Amino acid sequence: MAALGGAVAALFAALGVFQTALALGAPWGRLAWGGTHEGALPRRLRVASAAALLPVVAGLVAALRAGGWLAWPGAGVAAATLYALAALFGLSFVGNALSQSRAERRMGVPLTLALGVGCLALAIGPTE
Repeated sequence: MAALGGAVAALFAALGVFQTALALGAPWGRLAWGGTHEGALPRRLRVASAAALLPVVAGLVAALRAGGWLAWPGAGVAAATLYALAALFGLSFVGNALSQSRAERRMGVPLTLALGVGCLALAIGPTE
């Protein structure tokens, strides 16, 4: 589980960097939030990207815990977090798959699929 936990944590870290860059005004609007904004996102979506960092950080910590890289939080908290994030990424997968933006689909579909499946596998697997 250590390798899977590390891989899922790395995906969460990459997603965190991406959302942080969007929140700070990176010109990647076509890759996120429906893909309808060329250049930087409007203020409300930049705020949403900043808010998206909360579950990203929770996922990073839970993945590291499930992989045996951290002793905190408790195994039950990590598993519950991972189950919730697996469901969230399942919904996000559908949204990305239906996006009008080809760029968003090309990036978002594999990322949300990998994070959803990875979170589910970590939640189901041993956490000790």
